Amino acid sequence: MTLLVATALGMLGYRFANRDLVAFINDEPRFLTAARAQVHTDRWVTASPLVGNAGVRYGPTVVWFYGLVQLTMGESAATSILAMGAMMAAAHLALAIGLARLFRGGPALFAVLLAWIASSPYQFFFSRLAWDQTVDVCAAWIVFICCWSGALGWPAALCLGAVMGLALGSHPMVVPLVAAVAVVIVVEWATAGLRSVGKAALVAFGAAVVTLPYLLHLLHNPPHPTPRQALSLRVLGEYFLQPARVATTWGVGYFFDSAWPDFRGWLGGSVVQLLLARPLLALAVGVSAFGIGTTLLSADRPRRRVAWIALLVWLGAPFLYAVRTLDRHPHYQFATWWIVPLGVAGTLHWLARRSRRAAVMGAAIVVGLALLQFQFNVEWMRYIRQREGTRGIHYATPLGAQRRTVLALCAMPDADLQVENETLLFPDSLSYLALTEPACRDKRVLVCGPGACPTAGGARRVRLLYRSRIGGGLRLK
Repeated sequence: MTLLVATALGMLGYRFANRDLVAFINDEPRFLTAARAQVHTDRWVTASPLVGNAGVRYGPTVVWFYGLVQLTMGESAATSILAMGAMMAAAHLALAIGLARLFRGGPALFAVLLAWIASSPYQFFFSRLAWDQTVDVCAAWIVFICCWSGALGWPAALCLGAVMGLALGSHPMVVPLVAAVAVVIVVEWATAGLRSVGKAALVAFGAAVVTLPYLLHLLHNPPHPTPRQALSLRVLGEYFLQPARVATTWGVGYFFDSAWPDFRGWLGGSVVQLLLARPLLALAVGVSAFGIGTTLLSADRPRRRVAWIALLVWLGAPFLYAVRTLDRHPHYQFATWWIVPLGVAGTLHWLARRSRRAAVMGAAIVVGLALLQFQFNVEWMRYIRQREGTRGIHYATPLGAQRRTVLALCAMPDADLQVENETLLFPDSLSYLALTEPACRDKRVLVCGPGACPTAGGARRVRLLYRSRIGGGLRLK
């Protein structure tokens, strides 16, 4: 048992290895720049710097978070990435603990679920970004609260409201989860009289307190939703698969862009993780549906509560996305990713009630698949190190290589530097590193496209190029 728990914790801890290989792309430096402005001006934002599909800015939650990180730990991009990774690891630990307690599975179920969560290449990637993963984190804590508190008392109601408010102050993708929680607890409290009214008021109060600045922003900047499109069963089906997608390697080529064929060839014999993607996706869908279905019949109220929330979210979220012209980006599953771990827990609990041997075999299969899938993450990092990243917009040149380039740039004697960026890197990442790197304190670094730098005299112009034919390695010329 100790070995199983240690293995699961080690798999989760691998997220903190290879810190120089983390991605630092475009949205991240924009979040960190906005957070830095808060610290330097003492004016905290009421909305995100990013604008959504409806033409309205997202909420400010994550900018507040990075502002606090910078106030206490400094402005380094690596520090903010580490802080967000710690937040995600804590939330994923909490979910595994909550589900293990809910199904009375003890340390064994905790370790099985944590190993499964830690094996996801999607969660592995997202946990290594200074991005807005607030909904991913808050979704885990929402489910944890619903698992942990049998009767959802007053403290739990207040915490639940606050966490839902923080999530709503991040991204509208959380609306199906918040709506499902609201429906389920209102039905649960329907026979509790005035006590239920008081608890509902606490939930609403907790949510309102943290979302008030953003609500005021929306009041003065109302959203303009994108046009709806006709419902398609094919699109609905694709979205129905997405919570299971982010638990497997299915569709992980999304992060590699044009480097995907090269990576598949580089994997060689290890390509088995990719060959298993579709079967594992089907297995995850089937096990999740079965586990949620059997849990709905449970006599235990908290189990039924969480199972109903999962069912409503799993069925409801695809409709939200399918009626909009939205791509199947994996981060849209930040509010749904927990459905598969819940389904796995429900299925293993059902097996345990009928046969201990069957439950042990089931758990062994889950752990075996998790270890096999986890190996993909290890190979992924080996590839990124050998190739120094990818040429694309979803991973690109990792942070360590970008920082080495900025340090080489700022080691030049000139105080005014112009960088003609002839790579696929977004300029914001290099600009933020130059802004916060101590070696660049007395430098003025401007990153611009080829032929787009101003012609002001006195500045030294440098070209930024790829080092070789493949990969994301950089060189200055």
